[in-house]
Amino acid sequence: MLADFRKRDKEYFLRLDDVTEGLENRIVRAVTEAISLDELYSAIKTKRYTFSRVRRIILSAYLEIFSEYSALPPPYIRVLGFNEKGKDILKAANEKASLPIITRPREAAERGGRMAEIFTLEAKATAVFNLTLPEKRPGNTEYTDKIVTSS
Repeated sequence: MLADFRKRDKEYFLRLDDVTEGLENRIVRAVTEAISLDELYSAIKTKRYTFSRVRRIILSAYLEIFSEYSALPPPYIRVLGFNEKGKDILKAANEKASLPIITRPREAAERGGRMAEIFTLEAKATAVFNLTLPEKRPGNTEYTDKIVTSS
């Protein structure tokens, strides 16, 4: 991660949400000097920039989730699970929702464009998140896990 960041300039970091008021300069300097993620976080953190904010920014940088993604409304509604009552709600929502409702990854891929792009980002984020779990999981779970249903 640090190696990748060292190839980036301040304009790269300026494209991230929450990077304002010269924070990009602080990040570039910290990336140059830090030899671990903990050192990177500590070098960026100040009273104004909390650890939570710094970690969120660094994760966004790693996943290449730039502010242009959050500037637009979401391209879809994603169903992760439902019960019997939820099944009825989902049926009604399919008729009235202003956004497409997807239940399978291929639906995002088939529609293409921004929907496919955002789903790909979502899948990358999940792949990284899966490495942080107490029981590590594979990186393709967005494509292999089934919707959770209960009665």
